[in-house]
Amino acid sequence: MDKQTNKSLENGGKQKKVRPKSCVSYDTFIKDIATELAYNYMTVSFGETYKDGYLVAGIDNEEEVKQNIFHDPDALHQTRGDWQKCRNILVIGSGASYDAFRSIPLGKETKAEVLKRLKLLSLLDANQAFSDKFEEEAERILANRMGEIPKKNDKDLSWILDARFDFESFLLLLTHFFREQEIRTVIHDIFNVRHAPSMFYEVMAHLFKHSFIDIIVNFNFDEMLDQSIKEEMGRGSYHEIFSDGHCMDISEIVVDGRLKKPLYIKPHGTISHKSSLRFTKNHYFDLPDDMQVLLSQLLGGQLKSDPNAPRLERVNLITVGFNLESIEFNSIIEANAKRIKLYSIVYDELPRIFDNTSAERKAMKNACERKGEEDNGKLQLLPTAFLKQGDKTPKSLTDISIDLFKKVSDIFNDTYKPRGLERHHLYHDFFYNQQFREKGTCPSIEELKEKFNSQEFFKIRVVLEIGICLACGRGIIELKELMKERLGELYRLYRIYHDKEQLTSLPETLYDLADVFKL
Repeated sequence: MDKQTNKSLENGGKQKKVRPKSCVSYDTFIKDIATELAYNYMTVSFGETYKDGYLVAGIDNEEEVKQNIFHDPDALHQTRGDWQKCRNILVIGSGASYDAFRSIPLGKETKAEVLKRLKLLSLLDANQAFSDKFEEEAERILANRMGEIPKKNDKDLSWILDARFDFESFLLLLTHFFREQEIRTVIHDIFNVRHAPSMFYEVMAHLFKHSFIDIIVNFNFDEMLDQSIKEEMGRGSYHEIFSDGHCMDISEIVVDGRLKKPLYIKPHGTISHKSSLRFTKNHYFDLPDDMQVLLSQLLGGQLKSDPNAPRLERVNLITVGFNLESIEFNSIIEANAKRIKLYSIVYDELPRIFDNTSAERKAMKNACERKGEEDNGKLQLLPTAFLKQGDKTPKSLTDISIDLFKKVSDIFNDTYKPRGLERHHLYHDFFYNQQFREKGTCPSIEELKEKFNSQEFFKIRVVLEIGICLACGRGIIELKELMKERLGELYRLYRIYHDKEQLTSLPETLYDLADVFKL
C-alpha cells in the first residue's frame, strides 16, 4: 500500500464536500415535523375502541378535542392533509453525537480510528500477501452484501472508508483478521461516553417521554441518549431493546391500536453490555432475526402480528445524523416506502437515497407545489453541516431541536402546551461549553470521561436538581419521594463515583447536600 493511500486512510479518507440542495425550506421542514409530533401527542392518548366516545377533560368527541387542544386545528389539518393516525420513529446516527462533541467520531472517522488502533495500516504496508488477502476479503463481502464492488484504484485501499462500504460491512471485514475481543475493546474505548451533556438528546428524551415520539432507533455505540432518556423517564416507563432477547412481537407491545410503552432500540448493541456488540463473522450479514422482524413490523405500521390485518398508513421516519448506510435497515425502509415519509437531518454527507436524481427531483417538485399545500412530498432533506456563514438556518442540532420544540408548543392552546425545557436549558448551560463543538478545542474521549465521570460532577448535579425541585415546589420538597425520580438516579451516581475515586472521606448524605439551601 502506497504512502498516499496510508495518509488517506489515517485522516478518514476525507474528500471535498459537495453541498446538496435542501428539498424544502428550513421553516417548512421544522413546521412539518412539529405538526406530526403534535398530532401524535393527541392521537396516542386514545385507542381505536374509543374513537367516537373518549373523554378528555370533559370533552366527549374527537372534533371538540382538536378544537380545544390545538391553537389552529384547521392549519394543522391543512399541513397534514388528513387526520390519519401515524407512528413517529426517530433514527439517530453518529452525526447527532458528533454535533455536540467533535471528539466522538463520525462513521468514516470511526473506521479510520479503528484501523489506527488495531495497527492495521502497518500490517498492510509490511506484508503484501496480507494486504492482498485483506482486499480480496473486502471485495467478497461487498459482492455478497451489495451485489457490486465500488470502483477503486487497484493500489488505493482508501475506498474501504468510502460511504459505500457501510460500517456493518467494515466491522464484518475486521472479524476475519482480528479477534472479536480486540474489536470490542477498541470500539468500547472510542465510544465509552454516557454522562456528557447534549441539549439535543435532552430535548429528544423530553419529546419521547411525552409521546410526541413513539420509537427511537439509535445506531450509535455511545450512551449519551440512553442516559438522557433514563433520567427523563426512569426505568419501567419504556422498553429498551439492544439484543434479540429483549425483542417482542408487535402484538405484545401494541394494545388497542397504540404502543403500550415507547420503544428505545439499539440495533448495533450498546457499550455498557459488551456482549451486545455484534462483531462475530455472521452478525453483520443481517440484523438479528428478532430485531429485523420487530423493525419491519414497526416501520410497516403493523398493529397486529397478522401482516394482513389493518395497519397504520402513515409512518414518519425522522433521521438525524444518520446517513442511511445500513443495508438491512434500508431494505426495511424500501419495503415500506408507500407508507413511510422520510425527514432526514443529515450532518456530514448526502444519504444515497437523496443522491437518486429522480427521487430528489420529485421531492423538489413536491416542495414547490407546497405553495398550494397539495403535496407534502415523500423525501425531505435538511443538510446542517453544509451551511455557510450568513445562512439563516441554525448551525447546530441544539438550535434545531429548540426551534422544533417551540414550533410544537405553539401548535397547542395555552392549557395544553407541553411542559417546557427550562430544566434542560439550566443543566445544559451549567455544564456545556461551546468549545466541545470545535475540532481543535474539544476534549478527547478520555478527557470527557474524566470530566463527566466524577463524583464532583454528580455532586454538583445533585445540588442543582435539589434547587430545581425547590423552585418547582415553591420551597417545599420531600426528599424521600424525590429519590424515586431523577434526583435518586443522580445521587446514586454520585455515590458510585465517590467509591470509585476511593476518597478517604465518606460521601455526603442527601440531607447534607440539601443544606446548601439552608432548609
